[in-house]
Amino acid sequence: MFSRWTQENFFKYLRENYDMDRMIQYSVEQIDKDFRVVNPVYSRLSYDIKKVREKISRRRAHLYIKENEQNNDADIVKTPAYLLKLTKIKAELDDLLEEEKQLIEQRKSKSYKITIEEMVEEQRYNSLKTETK
Repeated sequence: MFSRWTQENFFKYLRENYDMDRMIQYSVEQIDKDFRVVNPVYSRLSYDIKKVREKISRRRAHLYIKENEQNNDADIVKTPAYLLKLTKIKAELDDLLEEEKQLIEQRKSKSYKITIEEMVEEQRYNSLKTETK
């Protein structure tokens, strides 16, 4: 009985809140071509910039905090290895900073909002049809 009760409640709320009785088909229709949306390419570039900046922050923290703490008690013998590590981290940091600049330049060339018509055909947004019984 309990499982039947939960199922009945599920369909009751589905009818009330999502208007399940009015849905007769699951097709889509085109959105107005002049409708403006956030450019997916711009969003992706912003995400990539965010991830690169996170990597930069981690490298800087590793470079300035962790490595300095580890080398405080080190011998003179371990100093060349320590310097080699710092050089490697610094090179990675420089590469990441250059990548960040390139991504920012790419993002500047893209507009923040575009119309549906300007989107790539495979990525265009659609809406559900709003027909009733």
